[in-house]
Amino acid sequence: MQKKILVVDHPSVGLNTVSELLRLQGYHVEEAESENALRILCHEQYALIISDVLSDGLCVLENAKAVSPAVPVVLMSNEHILTRNEAIQLGADELIEKSELVSEQMKKIKRALHEGNPLKSALAPD
Repeated sequence: MQKKILVVDHPSVGLNTVSELLRLQGYHVEEAESENALRILCHEQYALIISDVLSDGLCVLENAKAVSPAVPVVLMSNEHILTRNEAIQLGADELIEKSELVSEQMKKIKRALHEGNPLKSALAPD
């Protein structure tokens, strides 16, 4: 069975590219804007959620973790919007900068999808 992935963003070249690459690799990808995503999360099950920080990504992250805590959530952002520790503390499973090479973005997405939360061990103690 295909793994189902939800990509949350306003129309964006960066996430559209990620969506298309995931589709080409055999994943079932659904796209939604943040206000629709919050409703969808209550009715659908996903193997992974990818959300842009600027598209209410933190709200999507909080709601996704409240509904399905085990589902990995990957946040995408422009550089320096969230620090790595802040993203981890909010429950993100991976943080991807939009400026990264697409191949690096895909590597992090697949790691989050198949290995769970790679960031937890990177969290520095307070």
